[in-house]
Amino acid sequence: MLIAEKAGPKTYTIHEAAGLLGIGRSAAYDAAKNRGEIAGIRVLRVGGRLLVPRAPLDRLLNGESVAA
Repeated sequence: MLIAEKAGPKTYTIHEAAGLLGIGRSAAYDAAKNRGEIAGIRVLRVGGRLLVPRAPLDRLLNGESVAA
């Protein structure tokens, strides 16, 4: 089963995305704040929260193209 097939929220927190990507939390926050993206995936700002869309990150982790 692909990661994206699991039910649940449509986004990951920066902390969750960093863990999945194997990068540090600080590096993930820096990338999100300075470039507006992590691993080529645009980060969403909702209020004060930074969120990573689940579907493109799951595709990246499954070895697929991030663009859909």
